[in-house]
Amino acid sequence: MTTQPANEQKQVAAASHLVLQPTYRDPNGALYVHKDYQLVGAPWADELHIAPIRAHENFGEVESWAAYVNAYGSARFLTWSLEGLKAILDYHTPQGEPGRCNWVAECKFISSPEWSAWSRVVGRAIPQKEIVEFLEDHADDIIAPAATDLMGIVRNLKAHVSAGAQTEYRPDGTTNVIFTNDKTVHGKDGVLSLPDSISISIPVLKGHRNPEGKMVRYAMDVRVRAEVSNEARLSLRLTIPLTDRVLTSVFEDRLALAESLLNPSDGGKIYRMG
Repeated sequence: MTTQPANEQKQVAAASHLVLQPTYRDPNGALYVHKDYQLVGAPWADELHIAPIRAHENFGEVESWAAYVNAYGSARFLTWSLEGLKAILDYHTPQGEPGRCNWVAECKFISSPEWSAWSRVVGRAIPQKEIVEFLEDHADDIIAPAATDLMGIVRNLKAHVSAGAQTEYRPDGTTNVIFTNDKTVHGKDGVLSLPDSISISIPVLKGHRNPEGKMVRYAMDVRVRAEVSNEARLSLRLTIPLTDRVLTSVFEDRLALAESLLNPSDGGKIYRMG
């Protein structure tokens, strides 16, 4: 009877056993456990208790926002509203798994100081002294009439109120009293030369520049109406009839620029929200 050497016996014994790892985790983080590597843990299940990396970047111009999205937004969801542009850069992963949606880039539509100032005075009756000070502070915005002429007209406006009563005695012994209250506005030398409207040219949004780097200004008419109280106090009411049309033009311009600057892989599509 022959026997194998001891070292050969050890090799045979080792060859009869296949050593397997008890668990296996794939590159996406999914956990598998032997036997036969059945899936027992969803991708990233172990990390759910860990807060995701958060980032919220704000940009002051469309060009910078689009450049950032192109550089870091391989997977993204783009939206716009009257408040501005927004990109969620981790909307989904390349493998189609849901992302954690905590990386956001925004370009907010912020009103320019000039637009904010004129918006505060339109639609309400403003005392004469206050409107003169406002026109002085914003003389550079006024195109026509000349700012100095306009302020001279407004300074010289005077309000006049006359009240009266007329009594009528009827044949049946009754009386009828008619009250009158006339309110008038006079200018210098009794001539009212207040224009129906004034023309202004102002930027609407912060950071809205043309290709030459200059602020984009919009021309618009401001309607002017004089009002007189019963106490003969004069005030002016300003309105901008084409406000909605101006804002629509501004937003369309910003949206068109953003879509033209985005990588064509997404077709430059930005979805309207709200």
